[in-house]
Amino acid sequence: MQCYPSIPRGPRYEELVNQYEKIYPADEDYIDKQHARHNIYRATALASMGQTQDSYLAYLNFRNTKFSKSPEGIYDAGEYLIEAKQWNEAANCFQRLDELVDKYHMEFSFENIETYYLKKYEANLKAGRKDSVYAISTYICDSLNAAIARSRADNAAELATIYETEQKETQIVENEAKLLRERQIAAIITIILIIGFFIVYALYKQKAAAKLHKAHNDLKVAYDQLEETTSAKERIESELRIARHIQESMVPTEFPQRDDFDLYASMMAAKEVGGDLYDYLIIGDNLCFCVGDVSGKGAPSALFMAQVIRLFRAMVKRNYTPAKLATELNAELVENNEDGMFITMFIGMVHLPTGKLDFCNAGHNPPVIGNGNESRFIDMEPNAPIGLWEGLKYQGEVIDDIRGRLFFVYTDGLNEAENPELEQFGDEQLLTIVKRTSQMSAREMIKTMKNEVKRHRNGADPSDDLTMLCLHVN
Repeated sequence: MQCYPSIPRGPRYEELVNQYEKIYPADEDYIDKQHARHNIYRATALASMGQTQDSYLAYLNFRNTKFSKSPEGIYDAGEYLIEAKQWNEAANCFQRLDELVDKYHMEFSFENIETYYLKKYEANLKAGRKDSVYAISTYICDSLNAAIARSRADNAAELATIYETEQKETQIVENEAKLLRERQIAAIITIILIIGFFIVYALYKQKAAAKLHKAHNDLKVAYDQLEETTSAKERIESELRIARHIQESMVPTEFPQRDDFDLYASMMAAKEVGGDLYDYLIIGDNLCFCVGDVSGKGAPSALFMAQVIRLFRAMVKRNYTPAKLATELNAELVENNEDGMFITMFIGMVHLPTGKLDFCNAGHNPPVIGNGNESRFIDMEPNAPIGLWEGLKYQGEVIDDIRGRLFFVYTDGLNEAENPELEQFGDEQLLTIVKRTSQMSAREMIKTMKNEVKRHRNGADPSDDLTMLCLHVN
């Protein structure tokens, strides 16, 4: 099998490539290729030593080269991703292995199967791609048969050459000596060679059959393990989907259609279940609402979130002020809180006829209030999150009239959303978008903010739950 040559890697090599680039700047493809290989081999070595961050930076430098898009570059990336244990990405890279095989006219051999196709098998196996694992296993078995046939043909050709040489020597001896004894010796030698050939062939075939049988058994065991793991994963995913549906049913999805106010909210969990929440109730002329962010993620946060919503609704119906509500919530949640869970929370109560807003902010992000370019973050009392310490008494605040102005509350999954370069969405960009959308309806404003966050993430997975609530009081 052909493969591209090994090139020394290290500071000295990088220095040589830089010197070459200065002397021959027009040779862009060659320079790009050498920089790419220097970075991907360095990333692979760093990954094997556990230096994850430096390894990933080297890999990003590799991805910025043209060579990384070629069949050779994609294969090199696959080797790094295996070392970094990023199985799904590695499996995607090895999908293009056939392009590399066709480009270099690679022939079936045991070395090629071990070097290339077993890596493709490992990546797909650990990425949980059962169909791909089965297809690659079948391909490896077929490749083993072809490799055995090729090796068998090579051995036969070599023995035939030896046999032909011996025949010629025997003929020379027969012609010169004309002696029956030497003819008999030649015949005996020929028989020995034939017997030896069949013995070697039989041993080789037996060894190859044993290897194939072992590979078959290993694949069967791997398949059984994969099937068991997949079944367990499907059960867990099913349970989490049910938990997510239950959690989503706990927050309101229908919002009032009224002339005196416009309200809309949205919650998106980073995982199957999350710890963010929002809620609202209308009690007489008062609109009571809240937005909260529970510490941590996953099932524990979801359970804590459910308890907070239950207590919030019960206390709102008792006509508690936001400060009283936060104080009582803290007293309830501190009790038997051995895991140290807590929640940051903004609690507000608007008197709809006058637009007066009573609120209490418990360690939460500052909301935005305003209209157009006058929009701003609210300065608030530095209350502690709810659930951490006993005996806290929370301080409430008042805004005399919020009518005619947008009021926007959110969790830190918004301003701390990151793109692949780990750059955050940020408060400045958040405020800019609020200024631009302050005249939109509450639903349209939140839809626009979602799209802006998605554009900023640029394909990166969300790192935290994201909840937003927008309110216009007319």
